[in-house]
Amino acid sequence: ILETTKKDIKIRVESLHSNHVMQPHLIFLLPLLKKEALEEAVYSLCEIGVNEIQLVATAKSKALSAVTSKELDRLRAIIIAAAEQSKNYTLSTLLEPKKLQDVISSFSQASQKIVFDVSGKSFFQIHKTTEKNIILSVGPEGGFTNEELTFLQSHGFESCALTHTTLRAVQAVAISSGLFRLL
Repeated sequence: ILETTKKDIKIRVESLHSNHVMQPHLIFLLPLLKKEALEEAVYSLCEIGVNEIQLVATAKSKALSAVTSKELDRLRAIIIAAAEQSKNYTLSTLLEPKKLQDVISSFSQASQKIVFDVSGKSFFQIHKTTEKNIILSVGPEGGFTNEELTFLQSHGFESCALTHTTLRAVQAVAISSGLFRLL
């Protein structure tokens, strides 16, 4: 601090540091969960270092119209809080909610696409450590419908099981994204 007055504070910047963007680039397709669960999931995703969070409406999730701009602003504030707490100063990008089917076609360039489902293969059987872009998705409470799983698989998503049991969506979000930041 060089000088302070009633209206101004003059400072000298001694150094700048750029934030490290974590790799691989993770995009998480997050279903529109109930308010508390959605907030907890968004917090976990930012804390773990997911690059982009794409909110998606599924057959068993909240409808697109249920998400207000006020709710999106609250989620963005949660991302900032999570980044500060975790010292991950590269903020996750929160993308406007869309229908699952509309989102999938826009992500055709991803290197690896994984949908977490109890009937899938082991993570260690399908994970490729050389991938630069990875799209991850979990179902809402109650899971994806059979039609949604078939749709995802027809668009290149591999099914991966996290455990032998069915997890709550919030738990699946944290565990699945965390696996990709362990490496």
